[in-house]
Amino acid sequence: MSHNDPYNRSWTIRFGQGGNIYSHFCPDLHGETIPPQNHVDHPWVDEVHQSVSVNINLNQRAGMCNGDTCPEYYIHGAGTVQEDGTYTTIPFYSQSLAKHCDGATCTFAAWAQQAHLETNIFTSPIITLNRFTNCGNGIIEHTEMLYNFAPVGSSPTLTDQNYFNVPWSGVRPSNLPFALEPNPITGDLSYDDPDTVDYCPLCGWGNGHDDPGGAQGRCARAKLQDLGGYTTFVGNGLYVNRPAEEQKPYLWCAKPGGCNSTNEATCMASPAECYNGDGSPKTGYTPVILEVPP
Repeated sequence: MSHNDPYNRSWTIRFGQGGNIYSHFCPDLHGETIPPQNHVDHPWVDEVHQSVSVNINLNQRAGMCNGDTCPEYYIHGAGTVQEDGTYTTIPFYSQSLAKHCDGATCTFAAWAQQAHLETNIFTSPIITLNRFTNCGNGIIEHTEMLYNFAPVGSSPTLTDQNYFNVPWSGVRPSNLPFALEPNPITGDLSYDDPDTVDYCPLCGWGNGHDDPGGAQGRCARAKLQDLGGYTTFVGNGLYVNRPAEEQKPYLWCAKPGGCNSTNEATCMASPAECYNGDGSPKTGYTPVILEVPP
């Protein structure tokens, strides 16, 4: 599905078997939006744009599965993780039930799958419905719905879905390294004044929650109801004015010896590696500084 735009807002999105987006490419802006496939046994079922539902009554709950702790309960709109030995030597994607494109809209229905099959005793009662509409001006509208087809009379404890990621998605930090969120009081998102931009460097899922550069301070996870329904991701062209003391715990550093044409692929250190506990750089490490050029 594509959109051609004379104002550098062209895009192409590609869909997986489950009706999920696995590629969002903007040739005139930042390139690819979706992150690389980071897990060897999760190809195109995790680092994608998809619907996820969870039964928190059962997900890893102690004593709820025949007296034992339950396995993971995550239903992925994209498909299953390859963690079940010889049974999952090739990817198993969510099964397509219907698909239809007409005009500016494409709609998909699929049987979503339990993501973690190893020793798993759960099945999936979820059908995902995803509709994507080209609204023009570079805007894509994504409408999601999940249908629970568990048999009538089923125990709610066993079949209810009561936690949702709609959508579960990711962003390629090499192309879009910063997140901008609206002011939680006014709802405004303004980035024309470098002195007032509130930015957050992105970190990998599950990493950096308590480390410099992680989800703390200005990078603490905001409440969805305070974001006005949107978050913006921006590339390396972002200009901000921030005191060096505030930047240091969040930005990468050059390793001792610096960077040159022979070591450019290995000369940088992540925030977790190059700062002391008090936020000061370790000996020999030089923090990157963001500043507005004169």
